[in-house]
Amino acid sequence: MRMPPARRLMFVMTASLILTGIGLSGWERVHWLLYVTPVLLGLFGLTGLCPAMALRRFGARKAKAGPQ
Repeated sequence: MRMPPARRLMFVMTASLILTGIGLSGWERVHWLLYVTPVLLGLFGLTGLCPAMALRRFGARKAKAGPQ
């Protein structure tokens, strides 16, 4: 399923903000696992594929809000 353009822009901007923070703190000082989040956000933003929308398409239910 495709994402709306506003959500795609939000994913790309969030990824660039995280990468900016990593760059300002020093590329060699950051653990490699911290790079996974901006890479995935950038990938989802550039391709337009949303993992939550895909899971819902394959049968995952929406979470219910509020006390049960």
